[in-house]
Amino acid sequence: NPQINISISTNGSIWNDKTKKLFENLNTHFDVSIDSLDPKTYNKNRKNGDFKTVFQNTEQIMELSHLKNNISLSAKFLIMPLNVKSIPELFNFYNDRDVVLNPKFVYHPVLASMEILPKIEIQKSIQLLNQAKPKIKTNTLTQQKNFKKYNDIITQLERWTNQSKYTLLTTYSKMSIDKLIKEFKKHMEQFCNQQNKKTSRQKIMTSCNDSIEYLMQSVPRPHSFKKGIIGFLLLPPGLIINEMQKGPSETLRSRFLQNADLHIDKFSIDNPSLTYKNGSNNGNQ
Repeated sequence: NPQINISISTNGSIWNDKTKKLFENLNTHFDVSIDSLDPKTYNKNRKNGDFKTVFQNTEQIMELSHLKNNISLSAKFLIMPLNVKSIPELFNFYNDRDVVLNPKFVYHPVLASMEILPKIEIQKSIQLLNQAKPKIKTNTLTQQKNFKKYNDIITQLERWTNQSKYTLLTTYSKMSIDKLIKEFKKHMEQFCNQQNKKTSRQKIMTSCNDSIEYLMQSVPRPHSFKKGIIGFLLLPPGLIINEMQKGPSETLRSRFLQNADLHIDKFSIDNPSLTYKNGSNNGNQ
């Protein structure tokens, strides 16, 4: 059906004559991921990614969108300590080209999230964004919408200055595994009560107990298990409950290990780096 509307979310790593010929006569929207315009930052963030290739491919798709009404393009990026300094440049670059931007905060793994930073680092990020704000254009409707998203980023960071999870991370890190498990179960039960889920509380808690037992058996390294359970404690309870209610699974274990095996060298927006100690990232970083 040549009239169908196609939307493709892509890392932009592949674009050639074959793909161009395939899509140039179809109604296609490309949403390309590009977390920074600085090659060093981009390549650090996107494991096995190549900034030069992605940037050139994105420019070619953008050029095609200018020639054909049936092709459109937006750019999306994740917001995390690794690239928060790149945000003003991203907005200015794509605003100049009147391209829609779709920013998205990282929540999981927790160590890749802005909300795990100390309060002073979040405040530093806000200051950086506010200083750059006057340069962002608002002449077109697209630019105005992008500007609103820019302000939304600042607003969320301002909320986190009073809700930073860094203090909780420090507290949890001093607890024993047994105490962390008790704290986790208490955390889940409180959430059930707050959400008026008392009728399903027993079922949810059974799922939590089964999942914790499964994770203890499948992640035998105490250090990794401790980091994993701390990561789960710092995530929104609803997210964890939804995953655990599906029952013990490799997906649950994979999410757990994303927290357990992730290491950040410093809790700062100044040149941080993330590494996976035991190869549980499956090619994504």
